[in-house]
Amino acid sequence: MNVLHRVTDAVMRVLVFVACTYLIYIVFACAMQVVSRYLLNSSVAWTEETARFAFASMGMIGAPVALRKGLHVNVDILENRLKGKALLVQRLVLNVLLLAASYILLRYGLVLFKNIGGTYSPAVKIPMRCVYYSVPLSGLISMWVVILDSLDILLVTWRGEEW
Repeated sequence: MNVLHRVTDAVMRVLVFVACTYLIYIVFACAMQVVSRYLLNSSVAWTEETARFAFASMGMIGAPVALRKGLHVNVDILENRLKGKALLVQRLVLNVLLLAASYILLRYGLVLFKNIGGTYSPAVKIPMRCVYYSVPLSGLISMWVVILDSLDILLVTWRGEEW
């Protein structure tokens, strides 16, 4: 199990690096757009489009990291009231739902990736596959994170340890 956690942590570090790179690019592109529009009286066409693509990709790439760290949006009113085995069951049910949502992202992200084929973005003419790659990737890595969390829960239960 430790090897799986180390591999997952390494993947998370790569995802954080990629998401931070996207964020730095977004700040650069938006600043460039503001400077060119207000100081030079000329708008740069590609900055808005690429910043939008980077923002969407950053969100999709960051989702598995948030899931791994438990930072995803949740309503914890029930979780705060449960103890012991009931909490474990609630976590497993939540993981089944997260696994289903991640599977939908993976499956239909792959369909989108396949069907987008030879489409190019309007301003910079990059293949739209370069933009939509993050959807199935996010689904796949999120599935991995949820499965690993579920295995941790089951191991705790099997060992008889307190959660």
